[in-house]
Amino acid sequence: MKRLLFCAAAVCLLVLPGCASTGESRFSNDAKFVVDQEYVDAVNSASRKMGVRVTWVNPPTIRVEKGDIRD
Repeated sequence: MKRLLFCAAAVCLLVLPGCASTGESRFSNDAKFVVDQEYVDAVNSASRKMGVRVTWVNPPTIRVEKGDIRD
């Protein structure tokens, strides 16, 4: 029984590295996420008009290319 368990563990250890990532990212490295300030300003303005106080816990973000003016 121990031999069977050992063989099964050895096979798993030999097979699992085949599922490892190649290290390449799906997203390009020339982009990043920044706060969507236009949306934040619009919501804050509307909330002030309605007398509601907004506290941003997780502000909305957008993906922008590096070097963009919003960068």
